[in-house]
Amino acid sequence: MKKNYTIVFAAIAALIVLCAFWSCDSGSDDDGGPSSALGDKEITLVEGVQVYNDDGSEYKPGSVQTVRAQSSQTGASYAALSLGSIDADGKLTLNLPVFTQWSEIGGGEDLGQLAADPPDVKFAEVSSFLVAGNDLRLQNNDGGRNQIIFYEYADRDAHIYGQATVNNPAGLVDINLFLKKGWNSVITDFPPDYPSSNSTMVTGSPDAGFKWVWDD
Repeated sequence: MKKNYTIVFAAIAALIVLCAFWSCDSGSDDDGGPSSALGDKEITLVEGVQVYNDDGSEYKPGSVQTVRAQSSQTGASYAALSLGSIDADGKLTLNLPVFTQWSEIGGGEDLGQLAADPPDVKFAEVSSFLVAGNDLRLQNNDGGRNQIIFYEYADRDAHIYGQATVNNPAGLVDINLFLKKGWNSVITDFPPDYPSSNSTMVTGSPDAGFKWVWDD
């Protein structure tokens, strides 16, 4: 069954501080920042990487498919952009441009009851990409877990934390994001007994177990 895993930042529970349990991403790049910080310019996420179906088989569309962002998280103009493509054999090329469509989403995602430092940070989320009417995600389903990479764009360095809701399937997510200005990769982890146990959303980079999956 298809799940959209949209994070709803208007939380229904009290704020929680998660720094005692998770730090920001343990890796670092050459300038000392977290490896989850991707940058504030156009970024090539992948080039010529195989896409898979949700049953583990290789996705081979037979013709070139355009990759776009999901408009509900990003705004109509951004969603109209061609962010990349999948060739006839299922090889993906995907880019992230600088985000400029703040006015279309009310100045950024609504924090709801989440806390942010600084409190006036603006951020936008891409939880999946759109290909031929279905979702494309970078995910890891090994070991009974369901981990998905989201991409967050922030207009400045910020720490965002607290508890929010997830749609389809409904549940709670504990959030602890250390964002740098520009794009950041975020790992959302749904445990095997979700929603009995909360999911988590922390800044981090995908490891070799992650694959690009087209969910039909």
